[in-house]
Amino acid sequence: MGGSEPVVSNPSECHPDARPEEWALLGGLSFAVFAAHMLVSGRYGYFVDELYYLTCSHHLAWGYVDQPPLIAVITWLERVTLGESLTALHFLPAVAAGSRVLLTGLIARELGARRFGIVLACVCVMVAPIYLGLDSLLTMNVFESLFWMGAALIALKVFNGASPKLWLLFGVVCGVGLMNKHSTLFFGFGLFVGLLFTKQRKQLREPWLWLGALITLMIFLPNLLWQLHRDFPMIQLLRNVQRSGRNTEFGPLMFMAVQAMILHPLAARLMRVDRALAARAVVENRPAGREAGQERDIRMTLLVLQQLGCLGCPDADPEVIGADRDRHVATIPCDIELALRVGVHALTVARD
Repeated sequence: MGGSEPVVSNPSECHPDARPEEWALLGGLSFAVFAAHMLVSGRYGYFVDELYYLTCSHHLAWGYVDQPPLIAVITWLERVTLGESLTALHFLPAVAAGSRVLLTGLIARELGARRFGIVLACVCVMVAPIYLGLDSLLTMNVFESLFWMGAALIALKVFNGASPKLWLLFGVVCGVGLMNKHSTLFFGFGLFVGLLFTKQRKQLREPWLWLGALITLMIFLPNLLWQLHRDFPMIQLLRNVQRSGRNTEFGPLMFMAVQAMILHPLAARLMRVDRALAARAVVENRPAGREAGQERDIRMTLLVLQQLGCLGCPDADPEVIGADRDRHVATIPCDIELALRVGVHALTVARD
């Protein structure tokens, strides 16, 4: 790992390879979510975007004015294999819903959570209103979090001592994520900042990381060229939408209230508990839980980046990323904060 130290103090003790019973637990929770969405998959009519994606699936291209090409490919795949019924179109979104729960459990486990923390994190995602709604539709947003969380899980594994060759897989996940939605760039930026300003910048000297970045670029290149040759119509569209006043603008307080509602107010409380623990550790100038030494500064940085994440991205979606390693309590930040948290978790390897 080029001298890197793990996110948790003893990775072999905190998260050895998952035991069969843990896989059974996560598999059961994931299947329950998948089955629940499939049971109601045909009860509502077509969403207008689904009709648009069906049309796009008949005209596959490397790009579109308002989206990258992956959603059209996904719709094409469902159309030619399962048909155009509501149940057919909602099959892969239901799979994505179950996969999100699985990734949630794996990320919480990688951060040191035990069974209770893993289950709590998964349940928070399962009951989040934002996902109960999104996962009933065929949209880019359904799949977006899978790429963010998959990349986060890979990065955390590398930080915890796994082979740096995993950066190649990281590049594949991020590249396909960009072909789904360009907001994956936020994730990459957050992780880069976390690496750049910590001792984990040693990762930047790993050739595997840059090879992974090259893989990301090569996967994304066809869509980038499509946009370039047409003078970036997506940027023009976004500017026109902004000028039209169609977007709803929230102040900081209202935005935070909306985030709490779409996560579920009870789940949002867990995030507040995590931040309160971090703030108390900073104010009292002492470590929180098992943390010591430089990790007080880590907590301070995390608090700042959390606020930047939540207040700086008005259309961010909620996501599960972590667990308090001592109390095994999951936290539920928004998507942009997910990227920043992954970057900040690189700080935890910066120990003398």
